[in-house]
Amino acid sequence: MAITAPDREPRQQIKAELFSVGADAYVRDVNDAFAALLGLTAPEVSGRSLLELIHPDDIGAVVGGLAALHDGAEMVILESRFMQRDGRWLHLQFIARAVPGTDVWQASGRDVTEFHRLQTQRLDLRTQLGLAVGQSTAAMWELDLGSGVFTWEPQAADIFGLDPAALPGSASEFAAVIHPEDAPSLLTALDTLIAVGATQVALRTGSEQEPRHVSFRGKVLDRDWRGRAARAVGLLLDVSTEKAMEEQMLRMVMSDALTGAPNRRAFDQALRTEWRRCSRASEPLSVLMIDIDDFKRFNDSFGHLVGDDALCVVARALTAAVNRAGDTVARFGGEEFAVVLPDTDSTGAAVVAHRMVHAIRAVTLRQADRPLSISVGSASWHPDGTVTKPAVLLARADQALYAAKAEGKDQSVAYEHSIAARDAFIAAMTDGLARGEFELHYQPVIALGDEKVVGFEALMRWNRPGHGMVRPDDFIPAAETTDLICDLGRWALREATMQLARWSRADLESERPLRMAVNASGRHVNTAAIVADVEAALAESGIAPQRLEVEVTETALVDNALADVHLAAIRALGVRVAIDDFGTGYTSVGQLPHLPVDTLKIDRSFVASTNPRQRSLVTLMIAAAHAFDLDVVAEGIEDAETMQFLRTLNCDTAQGYHMGRPMPAEKIPTWLTDWQSAHATLPALGA
Repeated sequence: MAITAPDREPRQQIKAELFSVGADAYVRDVNDAFAALLGLTAPEVSGRSLLELIHPDDIGAVVGGLAALHDGAEMVILESRFMQRDGRWLHLQFIARAVPGTDVWQASGRDVTEFHRLQTQRLDLRTQLGLAVGQSTAAMWELDLGSGVFTWEPQAADIFGLDPAALPGSASEFAAVIHPEDAPSLLTALDTLIAVGATQVALRTGSEQEPRHVSFRGKVLDRDWRGRAARAVGLLLDVSTEKAMEEQMLRMVMSDALTGAPNRRAFDQALRTEWRRCSRASEPLSVLMIDIDDFKRFNDSFGHLVGDDALCVVARALTAAVNRAGDTVARFGGEEFAVVLPDTDSTGAAVVAHRMVHAIRAVTLRQADRPLSISVGSASWHPDGTVTKPAVLLARADQALYAAKAEGKDQSVAYEHSIAARDAFIAAMTDGLARGEFELHYQPVIALGDEKVVGFEALMRWNRPGHGMVRPDDFIPAAETTDLICDLGRWALREATMQLARWSRADLESERPLRMAVNASGRHVNTAAIVADVEAALAESGIAPQRLEVEVTETALVDNALADVHLAAIRALGVRVAIDDFGTGYTSVGQLPHLPVDTLKIDRSFVASTNPRQRSLVTLMIAAAHAFDLDVVAEGIEDAETMQFLRTLNCDTAQGYHMGRPMPAEKIPTWLTDWQSAHATLPALGA
């Protein structure tokens, strides 16, 4: 299913009003004729999620279309398959336009099922060529390979922006009417056509003021008695609209919604590109990893609005600290930023890192009286070095960052100087695990329908002697560089399930059996030991498997080849699996039905934001998750208004400071009694 936003209507006008759809993706104002096409009545369709009605493979594009409308697009053109009562699929092409002054979009369209049926049966020339025209302006061409003469359909003149009499008659004339830089690509494509029998190439034509993007494609149709290509035919398609839409979507996909800085996808692409370029040119390459110090505490003190403002200010200050066009400063996620510095050795990287530390010290926020600081880790690649791939370079910068934090924050540390500090820090964690310095704190998870407690998430803490309570953000990343993270995960599974069993024996579950969510690292999930560790925790604690939920991040699912296999094995035990911090990684909505998960946890950066665009994404995430029968947990609820907003979206459960902060196990009985007493008479949603 394609989504386009052309500057003109399709050739055949779409007239019939079908339905309206809101930002929550629920259908309303259903046309009786539309409902009849589905074999249903209007009341049977109204009030259902649009995502429930369409083919699962089309959900990602529809979500993208709704997001584009919310971001200001005047309209989007969609083609999707709707399920009829008898199970067959109805193809509908429709235009969705915003209703002024509302968050509702009106869809009008037509039934194109018959068109698709005939299209699959046609054995005309275009079917033989395997060419898809879509919404593009197209013209057929024919090339006599003996004489080298081109013949064009009249529409080609409009595509080229030429008078019909000036259409190119030869390869050289063709090369003369396209962008000079594309002429070699055209000639190569024609050589490929003769040698291979088929070709396709993207070209630019038109003027500098009104450039056009075209696709030239075709196949050899006839050969002479010797088997040599004699005649070729094909299509010239004007894909300018699609190209503009693609570039617009790329900008959206590659930019951070809050700060406007490049996002993690853009950073990864820049790192790969510069790695290849610097490797070929034998030039050095450096990477910086940056973290805002104590940002969680800053957010807790001043609120997320001030925190969002701080992130924007920091992004601008970091960007201003680099002064070359090829440098990339990206928001990596949360309060982390990352920088790619091509043609920069370790000395140059140290200079930039030092400049950034001082730039953030000078940042002031009117809404906050607390200064900001950053920790920076740097790592560099040299042509004669030992680093063999960009992922290793990034991991080294990460290690240097954690060394900078371990050494007191508000400073920069290079990888070469961080190894000893990291090793000492990991050794202290290893000893601490053996000495019982680690503990779990438990944050309640609440059902939004009736505000009953459904369970807890177990969150690790390190009570390090001489340092106090160390936050997970300050020790988990370092542990993840070694197998120590697997030991910590194994301990957490055992301790959390045993604690849940103790609460059960203490009769703290008067309302419903409580569930326990435990985080598992990507490193742990990528080993078969995770399955055995879960089995051991269940056997020792005696709790039912369905009361345990294993949480993994999007990154763990994408980066680890065996994660799917091991998580499927865990689910086969009856244990639930949740994808944590959804929206911050690479997982797309369209991938959800193929992931071995039961629950989607929406990251707090989306939930806590008051940005309308972020809130619309939350709406779409919830609707998409429910369309795939996934439960939804919203993280980071800090006020009653956010809780009510999520309740109106039919979000299943939530957790956050508004309901309860993470707390030691001994405080749970009192908190649970107080919560149950305060919410004993709350009516269920819809009552």
